[in-house]
Amino acid sequence: MKPNPYSHFPPSKIPADVIVNYISAADLIDEACHQIIKRAQSDPQSFLVAGISIRFDVEPDGYGGLVSKLQNHPAVNIIQLAIHKEVYVFQVTELQEKASAPPNLLSLLSSNHIIKVGHSISETLLHLANLWSIDGLKS
Repeated sequence: MKPNPYSHFPPSKIPADVIVNYISAADLIDEACHQIIKRAQSDPQSFLVAGISIRFDVEPDGYGGLVSKLQNHPAVNIIQLAIHKEVYVFQVTELQEKASAPPNLLSLLSSNHIIKVGHSISETLLHLANLWSIDGLKS
């Protein structure tokens, strides 16, 4: 057994008031995105800020986390969204074609009512735009 390379870090704990939603079914991802879009559009004068990140071809790291199998693999397996005190983890492994992508997920990604933030966010959005041919994200 190899040593845990993260043993010097204290364990992370999700605060009790944060809700984490793990969703893998396309129809449930679509419904969750629909609800987020409704929230974002409820006040035309405001916007919603969403932290977003993607993971490629992940596997368990043996310590309760996930690591990428291949850094240059084009398939997106996980999309993580964090909005206020709610986190969504969408398993999109089987949704690699635009025809199979939940329409409300595509709308959420291209919505001007939702400001997307995150590490390398331009590259993240460009990767998703190329994966699902989302023209609004390519500019």
